[in-house]
Amino acid sequence: MKAYFEYEGGTFWALRQEGNSCYIAHGSKYCDLQPEWMLKAGDDETKYNLPPNAEKIVLQDSAQACKKAKMLIMEKGKTAIKQDEEFWRITIEINSLLLFFVPERFLTKELCSLAVRRGGHALRYVSSEMQSPALCKEAVNNSSYALE
Repeated sequence: MKAYFEYEGGTFWALRQEGNSCYIAHGSKYCDLQPEWMLKAGDDETKYNLPPNAEKIVLQDSAQACKKAKMLIMEKGKTAIKQDEEFWRITIEINSLLLFFVPERFLTKELCSLAVRRGGHALRYVSSEMQSPALCKEAVNNSSYALE
C-alpha cells in the first residue's frame, strides 16, 4: 500500500507499507523524495540519504500494518489537495520519482513519458506493459543508468 498527499503551503506526506512496517516521510514537496530510500528509515547506517522526517512504524504482522496504513491514509487525506490528472502532472514535473505513488487511474503513457524525460530513473516505476523501446530510449537519453 502506498499514498502521497500534498497540502496548501507546499508540504507533502507519503506512506509506503511493506510487510509488517509502515514507512512515512513528510516535508517540503520540493525536497528530493526517493521512494526506495523510505525503506531505509530506522536504519542507523543510512541516515545521510533519508527522506525528510522519515520514520518506520513496525507492527506485529502485515495485516496490522495494512490496517494502520489505511487509517493513516484516511486521516492524512482529509485535508490534502485534490488529486487529478493535473495534480499528478505537476507533481511529476517537480519530482519524477513520485511516479511510484501515482494511482493506477491517473497512470498514463503520457505521464510515464513525462517522468522519464524529467528523470530517467523513473523508468523503474513504469510497468512493463507501459514500457516501449521509445520510452526506454527517452529514459536512457536522460540518464545512462536508467536501465539498471
